[in-house]
Amino acid sequence: MCSYQFLSVFIGMNAEGRSSAQCKKKRKLHSSSDRDCSVMVDSAAASHRAEPESQTVPFLQLVSLQKAAGFWELNAALTEVFGKTEDEVTNQKPAQVDRSVWATVLALIWLYAYKFDQRVEWQFVAMKAASWIRSQKPDGLSQCVCDGNVLLGSQSVIMVKCCGLVSEKNVPVPLKSISVQLQIRDHVASVSSSLQYVNEEERPLEAVFVFPLPADAAVCHFSARIGEQEIVAEVQDRRSARDQYDDAVSSGQQVFLLEESDESPDVFRLNVGCLSPGQTAVISIVYVIELSVQADNALRFCLPAVLNPRYKPAGSLMGDPALMISLYPEFPADVTSSLASQGEFIFVVDRSQSMRRRMHHGKGAQRRIESARDTLLLLLKSLPMGCYFNIYGFGSRFESFFPQSVVYSEETMEEALRRVKNMNADIRGTKILQPLKHIYSQPCYPDHPRQLFVFTDGEVWNTKEVLDLVKSHVHSHRCFSFGIGEGASTALVTGMAREGSGHAQFITGTDSMQPKVMQSLRFALQPAADNISVDWTVPEGVTVDMLSAPINALFQGQRALIYAQIKGQSSGETEGAVTVKYKLKDQPVTNQLQFTLKPTEDTGLTIHRLAARTVIRSLELQERAGRAAGVENIRNRIVELSVQAGVSSVHTAFIAVNKDSKQTVKGPLLQRRVPLQPEPESRMDPFLQLVSLQKAAGFWELNAALTEVFGKTEDEVTNQKPAQVDGSVWATVLALIWLYAYKFDQRVEWQFVAMKAASWIRSQKPDGLSQCVCDGNVLLGSQVTEDALGI
Repeated sequence: MCSYQFLSVFIGMNAEGRSSAQCKKKRKLHSSSDRDCSVMVDSAAASHRAEPESQTVPFLQLVSLQKAAGFWELNAALTEVFGKTEDEVTNQKPAQVDRSVWATVLALIWLYAYKFDQRVEWQFVAMKAASWIRSQKPDGLSQCVCDGNVLLGSQSVIMVKCCGLVSEKNVPVPLKSISVQLQIRDHVASVSSSLQYVNEEERPLEAVFVFPLPADAAVCHFSARIGEQEIVAEVQDRRSARDQYDDAVSSGQQVFLLEESDESPDVFRLNVGCLSPGQTAVISIVYVIELSVQADNALRFCLPAVLNPRYKPAGSLMGDPALMISLYPEFPADVTSSLASQGEFIFVVDRSQSMRRRMHHGKGAQRRIESARDTLLLLLKSLPMGCYFNIYGFGSRFESFFPQSVVYSEETMEEALRRVKNMNADIRGTKILQPLKHIYSQPCYPDHPRQLFVFTDGEVWNTKEVLDLVKSHVHSHRCFSFGIGEGASTALVTGMAREGSGHAQFITGTDSMQPKVMQSLRFALQPAADNISVDWTVPEGVTVDMLSAPINALFQGQRALIYAQIKGQSSGETEGAVTVKYKLKDQPVTNQLQFTLKPTEDTGLTIHRLAARTVIRSLELQERAGRAAGVENIRNRIVELSVQAGVSSVHTAFIAVNKDSKQTVKGPLLQRRVPLQPEPESRMDPFLQLVSLQKAAGFWELNAALTEVFGKTEDEVTNQKPAQVDGSVWATVLALIWLYAYKFDQRVEWQFVAMKAASWIRSQKPDGLSQCVCDGNVLLGSQVTEDALGI
């Protein structure tokens, strides 16, 4: 069997810069064309602002004004699309930029910002425009894009949320400035941020700035500049750092403390210490992070806030070369295009009272149980006909919708949906062990592999027992887990997925639950690469120590980063090899990659820090899941690694004290918590209404509830139906057109809904389907092709 994968190796230099540096080789072992892997920068899970979906006239006006070569001219007709006058747009044009370049950049920004959900329609228009801009080689293009975003009220590629100090009346004081530098290599990003803010109060201020970071980010540098004084922090045991901070504050010294939040390791607290009235502080933070692969195969980097280094002797983690393997399996087309039509799907939902909390603190935020209900609606509508399913709710006790899993049909789906609507967070406690034991005791159906989807927002006291149970049944059950909110147990959620050969997802802040769950459903419906092994061939005198935990399974669209450390020296050979083996649909796959040990480039210890972060996170999970007897030893090892590598952990903090500052701070100190302002979630009511109306077989009936989603009356839609087309076919075609035209950016959520609908239409073999699609586009004011619908 041919192997399909990206496999690359990075070798990071040691702290002295000896023995090895970065080596990167990519080899894609198949004959099909290379697939691009793009980097997508995103904030609050969205990089565009949607306008009302029905307004297609400005869009068509914009397209009609484009010249054949791909550019736009700057004139009144174009600026009318933007809701501006020609003078307004001309006056904001950067001096060094040509009028047509300015107009074309604005047109592209407008499309991406306000018509992103129609990008299937304008993708070639945009490609021509971008190609024309590149051909002009204009100066000041970055400034042009920045000015264009300001003019159009949109967001550039990198968007920074508003943050700053908060007064005693909770009134935010915005940051004076923020700058960010981003470097991306393979699946790894290094981010440097500089934040400047001023105490504008008339009293001394002890400020607290709270900012979120992804759980797998490693903060590795923290410094502060007060006037001409720069203070560089070092990592210390958290207890010691806090003692130093308190002593310095009480003596009037300027002091800065950066530590992971007690409430969550994904949140860092920046205690800025004493700022006199009018004083300016510039905070510099550097962190490194692994980038995740999204459902559309792009890498996602989300900028929430913001990350160098000390000598370490040989023999320590920072003293020997570190190595990173990037494994990105690319499955054959027959695997990616086929979805299992069989299986048993069991959804286990936390119904403890904490699920009544809101998903975030923004306006209009759903309660967690409400989001879980919406997610179950999508899951139930997306299951294949003929599979088996059941739904469990748990707290201090558990209950299931059916005594045992039932066959998925119109009747069982409707019964489940009725019960989902009445599902509430009304059971005290979070005891997940008993429902899991009950599920595992039920006999599995032949040829229907069992898949568990577990949703929880809390901690459990018996994490190790739960993980041992999941691991003991991994041969017959696969487990996908979802942590909801900041309080979800990382040890539990990540551990269940790891031991159950599934995938873990965390839904925090303004994240939407549905896309992440639907991505996991796709994983559940497709084969996974399993039985993964990594073998090393290195010269005599050299050894390789694995730092990463074993990988049980890898799904289409996922990547794995494997860290290792090279020890010893070779007197002759300077090359090694790594062999990665796994099974896909029970067929063995083998890949081997040669790499050189010769130094070629200074990686700035990025790989070492990420490797340390990986080991630290693994130890933290062991600590949370372990018995009391070994906890102190694990904690000591975490502190040792954290201080050695200069990266943060739950037991360490960055501490910096300006001991030259002798002047006593006068007046009482004020403490402010400075959270980032969350953004409101977008409403999905029409979308969920459409999904709820789909029948189990995949079609929609033509009725008033459906036409309401389209903003039409039932008579309007019925009168436009082609004579030779059945009402349900017409309704289903319209539903598909509406999804592709107006909800394309949510396609991860409705992909299985659409696949079922397209399959049902094909099974009807209707006459006049092309005319039906054409008439549907006219009715809905869209431009979706028949091929795009997959019918």
